[in-house]
Amino acid sequence: MSVKNSFRGQGVGKALLATLLEWATEHPFIEKVCLEVVADNTNAIRLYQKFGFVEEGVKKNAAKIDDKTYWDLLLMARFVN
Repeated sequence: MSVKNSFRGQGVGKALLATLLEWATEHPFIEKVCLEVVADNTNAIRLYQKFGFVEEGVKKNAAKIDDKTYWDLLLMARFVN
C-alpha cells in the first residue's frame, strides 16, 4: 500500500491496514498476510510492527531506483487465523 505524502501522518495507513486485517480475519481460508517494505522506511515498519507483523527476511538490492541506487526490502508477515 502507499499513502500520498500530503495524507501521511493522518491515520490513513493505519485505517487501510486495520481494514485489511479485519477482512483477512473474517475469511478463515486466509492464514497469513505478507508484505514487503523498503528497509529504511522506519515509519511504515513501525506501523506494521504495531499491528503484529514480524520480520521474516531481507531481499538485498531488490529494487533498482537508478543506475547507482538499490533498495533492500524487508519481508514481514502476520498470521491471522
